[in-house]
Amino acid sequence: MRPLAILLVSSLAAGVAPVSTPEAASPRPKTADFVVLRSERWIDTVQGTLKSLAAKPADEVVIEVRFRDKRKKLLGSETVKLGPMEPGQEREFRVPMPEKVRQAASWEIIPRALWRPGKR
Repeated sequence: MRPLAILLVSSLAAGVAPVSTPEAASPRPKTADFVVLRSERWIDTVQGTLKSLAAKPADEVVIEVRFRDKRKKLLGSETVKLGPMEPGQEREFRVPMPEKVRQAASWEIIPRALWRPGKR
């Protein structure tokens, strides 16, 4: 039996402008911008579906998966770019599992997004 994970997560909203300007970073949103509708583990991948709950389009969405052993010790992480996402859009993702993390007992899916200043 494969575990099913449904996660509500807030994205890290950051601007694309240079960091030296005060408008470069936006504060964290008060509501979740993404939800993982489903995820499952195969021998060498974690795959699933991500849905955008954001009010505005995200310029770039990235998924990080953190792999943990039975004691919750971090074994490693992998990151995959999903590209831009529109509000309400669903996107399939597939994250490879290198040999070093295949003994993982659990995983955590962390979506992150970038918005240009003024778009949020």
